[in-house]
Amino acid sequence: MNTNGCLRLALEGFRQRLLVAENEQFLSRIGSSAFRMTDVKHYRSEIYSLVNAGLIKNVPVGRRRDYVVSKRGRELLKEVENTADDELPTREMVFTVEENINALESIGVQMVEFIPADYDVTREQIVSLESVGLVEKTSDGPGVLDRYQYTDEMLSVFASIE
Repeated sequence: MNTNGCLRLALEGFRQRLLVAENEQFLSRIGSSAFRMTDVKHYRSEIYSLVNAGLIKNVPVGRRRDYVVSKRGRELLKEVENTADDELPTREMVFTVEENINALESIGVQMVEFIPADYDVTREQIVSLESVGLVEKTSDGPGVLDRYQYTDEMLSVFASIE
């Protein structure tokens, strides 16, 4: 798979983990039980978000529709429950990766150290990625020739999707 596809898969994984983390109590309470939308009306928007992400699925029962946590949803729920809160993706991280996906794709996954200007990555993009801990400055260069590298967090993301 090419770099672009890998990064977009990583972004989708970030989104799903974030959704599960934000709705962990609700998903834990449901467990493996089926439920009807009428029984949990106050969670309607969360349920639709989880359905759209493939974390909850429809189970048709006659003329009614029940919902259950999907296999992927159960897997991610276990993963989120066993992960420290500071290791889970944040909204800021997901937004930053989404906003800068083109910059990350142009740099690529194999770079140990890079100069953003070599990949047409703007200063704003690097500052944004640096602010959420995905890249770090390794040395100062003249002008726009500062050197950066991916943090361990970003490298672990790349490792998980290869």
